[in-house]
Amino acid sequence: MNITKLIKKITMSTMSNEKALKIIIRNIDDLESLGDTDTITKLITKAAKKDFKRLKSECFHNSLLNNIISQLKRDPKVMLYAVKQDPNNLNYAKGEALTEDVIKTAIDSGYKFNDSSSHYLLNNPIAMLYAVKQDPNNLNYALGEVLTEEVIKTAIDSGYKFNDSSSYDLLNNPIAMLYAVKQDPNNLNYVSGKALTDEIIDTALSTGKYVFDAKETSYTLKQNPKVMMYAVKQDPNNLNYVSGKA
Repeated sequence: MNITKLIKKITMSTMSNEKALKIIIRNIDDLESLGDTDTITKLITKAAKKDFKRLKSECFHNSLLNNIISQLKRDPKVMLYAVKQDPNNLNYAKGEALTEDVIKTAIDSGYKFNDSSSHYLLNNPIAMLYAVKQDPNNLNYALGEVLTEEVIKTAIDSGYKFNDSSSYDLLNNPIAMLYAVKQDPNNLNYVSGKALTDEIIDTALSTGKYVFDAKETSYTLKQNPKVMMYAVKQDPNNLNYVSGKA
């Protein structure tokens, strides 16, 4: 490989993205000898615009090239090309690259959220808002602070139903569980101790439709005086299930 000629080709804006990819594949073990990370980055950026997934695969065992690709995963321009090539490349995008434009382009091209979606996606509020619009059950994949009222309400308005299989993050989220007991007061049984508030309890009990079920009711509820007072009024034998502080 003639390094001088290669550098000249790389720095020429007329080099095609396809040619850049071919150069990398053919000379992958020699690229580090350029000793010029900026030039290599230009080459890889061009190649990524041709076939991001293949580039990532070809460079996987080369630490220098793999590190450069990791940086490109944060580049919104590069990742926009990537999701146009294959919407599933959205799983590689992270940080600043997860713009609404990139996310929407991937979804419009056929990207489907699932439990294998990247951690970066499941922690991104824009992505998860699109996810629950795509399928309200995707709410179960949303993590932590992404569970905003807007995301939760959008999922519910689109048909999401809470149940004992709802995600750990949902069952521990006070906003989500308030909506849950409004949807069905018996969802009170699934509320985690961390999410249990007086407002949630009062909302569920005030409907008069909550049915205490010892098999379904959490230990936390059995320790709650309000809930257990309601329970024994419903059936005096529920006194047998009162625990601890209640």
